[in-house]
Amino acid sequence: MAAADTKKRLVDVTYRIMKESGFENLKAREIAKEAGCTATVIYKYFEDLNYLITLASFKFLENYIRETGEISGDADDGVALNKKAWRLFIQYAFQNPPIYENLFWGRGKAIYEDAVIEYFKLYSGELSKESTAYHYITMFNSDIGERELLWLRRGVNKGCLEMEDALYISRVNQMIVRAMLLEHMEDYKEPGVAERAVRECIYLVEKTIDTFLKK
Repeated sequence: MAAADTKKRLVDVTYRIMKESGFENLKAREIAKEAGCTATVIYKYFEDLNYLITLASFKFLENYIRETGEISGDADDGVALNKKAWRLFIQYAFQNPPIYENLFWGRGKAIYEDAVIEYFKLYSGELSKESTAYHYITMFNSDIGERELLWLRRGVNKGCLEMEDALYISRVNQMIVRAMLLEHMEDYKEPGVAERAVRECIYLVEKTIDTFLKK
């Protein structure tokens, strides 16, 4: 218990610092000072600073994770669910582009799956008992394209899409979203910027999907 409590305290402190000043220039000694320990303690419990930052990043995703669980239980077809999943991801991603870009495409992606498992062990209440298998599969997968393909395969099985087109969509849509996140990495906090970017990004993603739907 002591080790888990120490880890959670360090994750919580890291999250608070990241909320205030980002993570790009975050140093272990800054976290240690805020947590009332030495930097040695951080490296005792975590592989490196990037791993701790990745763990803390999941705290920015708490509402996104919860709402994804809610839509995963819907009875809609796979294509409709995919659109809902993208709308949710895009809306939250543009609230904090640096965090989402890092987790799903940047340095955090390589350790995402190990980190998310540990995160849910430390914060076991974040996944409800009602969460569906699709929710678990998507949350524990760092590859956005593979996530989308889970939904689109259901569309393929229903005859709404060709598999070749589903593969194309899952490749292109993640490129659209990442490109727009990178475009607004610096100005997303300016009034109206995030809202406009969300609308445009959702339009482009859904246009890509709709272009290949069988009429």
